[in-house]
Amino acid sequence: GTTPFTPPAGSPALRRATRPAFAARGAATLPAARSCSSRRAFRIRLRRAPKGDRIRSAVVTVNGKRVRTLRGRRVTARVDLRGLPKGTFRVAITVRTKKGRVLRSARTYRTCVRRS
Repeated sequence: GTTPFTPPAGSPALRRATRPAFAARGAATLPAARSCSSRRAFRIRLRRAPKGDRIRSAVVTVNGKRVRTLRGRRVTARVDLRGLPKGTFRVAITVRTKKGRVLRSARTYRTCVRRS
């Protein structure tokens, strides 16, 4: 499942009131983390911001490397795990809203050896 992030203790984001319904859902809709995701490409659709707020920016990373995000009616990002070596890869999403909220979610995917 998705891994909710919590800000460090004492940070302004922790003190700020957040909408629990949105925070519990995470920042994005991610495909299921199956046991083997080798040679996989998928699209991440970012959730809409909480009511009365708008998305200012979105950053999607695969193992710390930034992936291009596309804007439009819905913010999306294409994640491509094809051709990566066997191992685990962390896909993290960070969304900043116009009101200053930071919403984060992440999921870990495992790639496996190609079947012959």
